[in-house]
This record gives sequence, structure tokens and C-alpha cells, in this order.
Amino acid sequence: FLEEIKEHPAASFLILRISWMSSRANADAASEGVRPGEEETPRDDSELKPAAEIVIKGFPDKEMVYELQNMILSWFPTGIRLKLDFAPAKSLQVTINGKLLFTKKISALTEDDPTGLWPTDKAKIRGELKIIFEQAVVSAGEFPSVGDFSFPEPVDPHATRDRVVAVLSVLFLIFAFYASIVFLIPSMFEVTFGKGGRRRPTVPDNEEL
Repeated sequence: FLEEIKEHPAASFLILRISWMSSRANADAASEGVRPGEEETPRDDSELKPAAEIVIKGFPDKEMVYELQNMILSWFPTGIRLKLDFAPAKSLQVTINGKLLFTKKISALTEDDPTGLWPTDKAKIRGELKIIFEQAVVSAGEFPSVGDFSFPEPVDPHATRDRVVAVLSVLFLIFAFYASIVFLIPSMFEVTFGKGGRRRPTVPDNEEL
């Protein structure tokens, strides 16, 4: 039966086509390091690591540190991870891979730039990152840069005050209810049954003694 199919011109062409496609697929798999019949293991992006981890500390406000992060992310779309340190500090500190790059007092920051940095400060950060990227592994460039925009929202003092008043009101109502049970109910019991706990017999007004 197979011999009869092979003798047919269209069938022979189809068989040759399938055989060529199969050999081509095996060759491509071998060139990529994948054996025929095996599926390529998908890459786990969670294993990628950034080339530089930057920690920013001592920033004066939310707008300034957000502008600073956006500037760095625009320079390096890949290979960067930014983190904010909310510990109190008297100066702006930028640390890259555990190394303190520079520190500057808040009063020494410029108001002419939304990041608060002078051109020399920017050049220092960018130059240090360029050196790190030149020495980084290839996979670091595949790590999508991420910023830390988890700045806590300011607490509304009025909301806090209203919450405290509500809690105190509930506690007062609980205390008033408890006090009414402790003091009012025993008094009613004594009036009804007397101190001995038994109801006093009623004596008719017209009963002869």
C-alpha cells in the first residue's frame, strides 16, 4: 500500500516535504541546545538580578525623591533597582550596591531642579552607574529597572482624632451599661423582695387585727 502511495507524484512530494520539515526542526533544536522531542525550559525572570541596587535616604519630600527616581530610570531602563530608606537623616544619601556614593545636606540642595541635585551630583551618579554596567554580567541588562514609589501617605490628624473620639464613646457606653446592671438591678430587687429576698406578704387594709 505504501509503495503505491509513493508511486503517486503528489504523495511523493508530500512525503519529501514532511521529511524535510522534520529534519529542519531537529537541526534548529540542536543549534539551540535542545534535543529533539524536548521542550525548551522557559526562562524564569525572577532569577534575573539588577546590576545596581540604589538606596536613597534622607530625602526631604515625596515629589523630590520621585523626580530623582524617574531621572535614574530614564537613564537606565534596565539593570536598576531603587529602594527608599525612610529612616530619619539630616542629609540626602545615595548608596549604590552598598557603597555610599555621596551625601549632601538638605540645605545644600538646589531649588532650580526638581530632583534637588546639582549637575555635578547627577554626573557623579550617572558615571558610577556606567562603570557598574560595563562590569556587569549580560543578564543584568535584561532586568527591567524598577523604582520604589511606596511613599506613605500623610496621616490626617482629623481622622485620627475622630477615631479616638469614637473609641472613647464606645467605652463610655459599655461602662454606663455595666454600671446600670451593677447598681440599678440590685436596688430594684431589694425594693420588690426586701433584703431577705422574699416577697413581703400583702395585708388588706380592712383586715381585723
